[in-house]
Amino acid sequence: MLKHMRQATLLALGLAGPALAATDDAALLAQAGQLFAPLPTHAGSAEHPVEPQRVALGRALFFEPRVSLDGTASCARCHQPALYGTDALPKSIGAAGRVHGRNPPTVLNPAVQFTQ
Repeated sequence: MLKHMRQATLLALGLAGPALAATDDAALLAQAGQLFAPLPTHAGSAEHPVEPQRVALGRALFFEPRVSLDGTASCARCHQPALYGTDALPKSIGAAGRVHGRNPPTVLNPAVQFTQ
């Protein structure tokens, strides 16, 4: 464990050679493959299939500011798709210009985030 931490630190600082970086990348990818199952191709189920009209409704609601408290902020204000579902701010600014106590969690792949 300590060896891996040392190697990771050297990689982060740019002090490790390219061969070590490639080896560590391959080892890390192999370890991740053992720990995590691949994401499903879609999050639909027999009860709730992925249908074009449901996807369109979700997209419309996600970008619609009129559903907020003051009608000015959509979900996309804090969960920007271009920023991996976050807003890259230390603390988000919500409806009515209120600063929240934390930044927003990502909303990428929410159907498979069963622990939240």
